[in-house]
Amino acid sequence: HARDEERRHRCDPVHRQPGRDALLDALDIGRHHLGVTLAREDQRHVDVDSGLEYTHPDLYLNVWLNQGELPKTLALVDLDHDGLITFRDLNQSANAAFVADRNANGRIDAGDLLADSRWADLFDQDTNGFVDDLIGWDFVNNDNNPYDDNGHGTHTAGTIGAIGGNATGVAGVNWSVQIMPLKFLDASGSGTLAKAIKALDYYPAAS
Repeated sequence: HARDEERRHRCDPVHRQPGRDALLDALDIGRHHLGVTLAREDQRHVDVDSGLEYTHPDLYLNVWLNQGELPKTLALVDLDHDGLITFRDLNQSANAAFVADRNANGRIDAGDLLADSRWADLFDQDTNGFVDDLIGWDFVNNDNNPYDDNGHGTHTAGTIGAIGGNATGVAGVNWSVQIMPLKFLDASGSGTLAKAIKALDYYPAAS
């Protein structure tokens, strides 16, 4: 196997177990081109791919929200009593004062939080070294906005957790799930092994 971490490769999805070995075992650079989807018992699914179109009407409710980065000054309400603040909670009137539809698409999604200084406050609240990692991380550009500019990550995320019963798009395997986008593939669908490893190292410590 090639050991050059900077060799670039295209990627397709494969379901593996958590941990960095999932990708290291799967990748055979130069012959196979793989992305990785990891699942946990708490319904958190990690999509290590090209990011996520987190404003998509079939996906926005199922985007993971980092509980360690929730604004401590906001009295957020867990309306479904699942022990988490999610986008399902944030789209209810009880939390309307704490969010704003910044992208004017008629719903509260990750794009709204990333553009809201109450949420993206430039402070690393969970002290994991990733400032304002509200929904995941972009290891291509090293920032907190893992938006998909390729499309592949959104496709795999739709297979995992596109919302069903809403007369929109397709239905995923799990209609109520938390999808954590960890982006290591760029707009061309290429990425490095080094960045993929960073993404996998981020995952176990996430809230």
